[in-house]
Amino acid sequence: MPDPTDTATAPPSRPRGSGAGRPRPVRVRPSFRTGSFEIFTYPHHSRTARAFGAVWRWRAELLCVLTLSTVWVLVAYQIPTSWPTWTVPVILAAIIALIGVVPVSRRFVIRRVWCVFSRHRVRKCFVQSRVMTHEGLLPLFMWTRPTPVGDRLWLWLRPGLSGRDIEAVSDRIAAACWASTARVRISAKRAAIVSVEVIRRDPLAGPDPLHSPLLHGVARAHFDTNTDVIALPDRSTVIPASPEHSATPLDDRLVTVDPARATRGGATKRTATRTPTPADNTESSVVAVVGWSGKDVSDYV
Repeated sequence: MPDPTDTATAPPSRPRGSGAGRPRPVRVRPSFRTGSFEIFTYPHHSRTARAFGAVWRWRAELLCVLTLSTVWVLVAYQIPTSWPTWTVPVILAAIIALIGVVPVSRRFVIRRVWCVFSRHRVRKCFVQSRVMTHEGLLPLFMWTRPTPVGDRLWLWLRPGLSGRDIEAVSDRIAAACWASTARVRISAKRAAIVSVEVIRRDPLAGPDPLHSPLLHGVARAHFDTNTDVIALPDRSTVIPASPEHSATPLDDRLVTVDPARATRGGATKRTATRTPTPADNTESSVVAVVGWSGKDVSDYV
């Protein structure tokens, strides 16, 4: 027999007055059922807004399909009707193969494909890592551009997000984009604009030597036409400078102290006077060693 004093199993009391036959609904917060966890709910967008968002996310793929379909139709109308039906796909395959063979077009296509791939993967990483507002709104992907080391994504943060939230998942972004690392930079003018640099390759890690542009335009004097670098002469063949032409050391210069000048506490203040080194008009007997680019490197020999 159930205990009538048990409030958990007792039927709810009905309020008096009008509407006594209908139970009043009780709204319970999600945190009451799940403890300290928060439940992220997606906002109820209209079908037009969801369709526009899907078109914007898949704009590159839809543009490629539209371009391929347009070219297919144009080629099909241009070829004679007596030709076989497989002529159009063969022509399109040849055009695609030509784009892949030419280095300039191949690099252009590959970089754009990586940009599209990074945009989709970063968005999926934000969804799985819950980098969104409490309404379920993700950062807006404004633009994606290729860089010499990877890709760069520009994001516009919605109210409720900050650049710290993006920096906290930088390692997850690198793992999602199949990259080595990811760097997050916050704009100095507007904190809502954040750039994410996805780094996939290191140009300094290649086996080929790097050619510095700093030596372009430097005049090469006194060198053999068959060699690029001039070997410096042997140390034993260089004639050292004579002692009379050497500079006067700092320790041997005259230092005088004026005893009349004294400080406030009674201690004398030393005033050092250096005697100027007399100019030597005679020609020096040191042989100048001219290295690559015509510069005097005798001090380094």
